[in-house]
Amino acid sequence: MRKLASWGLSRIDSLSLLPPQGHPGFLTLINQAPSWTRTGIIVAGSGGIWEETTFFRVHCITLRPDTVRPVTIKKGTELMVLELAPIAHRVNERVGEQWHEEAPDPWDGHVASRMVERVESTLPDSVLLGKSLVASPTGGFRVTLGSVLAAARSRLAGQRRPPSLLPVRMGGRLNRAKASP
Repeated sequence: MRKLASWGLSRIDSLSLLPPQGHPGFLTLINQAPSWTRTGIIVAGSGGIWEETTFFRVHCITLRPDTVRPVTIKKGTELMVLELAPIAHRVNERVGEQWHEEAPDPWDGHVASRMVERVESTLPDSVLLGKSLVASPTGGFRVTLGSVLAAARSRLAGQRRPPSLLPVRMGGRLNRAKASP
């Protein structure tokens, strides 16, 4: 940050210099970029935001020579720039440009639903309801893969607390209810 500020970038009103962000806060910033930036463009030195900017349909100019997600270049959601000088030109190309591409199919926001369906349809009940994935040291509760999938289904349906993981009293101790298959 200090190095960027020393270059005089902090004097540019339309440029926001931000300290490193945690992932949840960073996702919020990306999602809100079109509303808090005039251009709706993110210029990043990290290559780790390709999927996020593509998913949220925010243009990204990345300052690095390579990408592990060539689909972002092909779809037009990311520009790779190796030198600082062309950035202004590239940003000006994108200013006011409407998002014209769709996100790649797997980035449609329904990955979790497909994952739950795939695991449930592939694995037998003996695996889904078998050995606990997590257990308390005192044996007070167990979590099976089936209960994790039930919780995921509930969350995807918009329920705040999945019924399969609600605390229940059994024998005077607080336990977790088993998930239904």
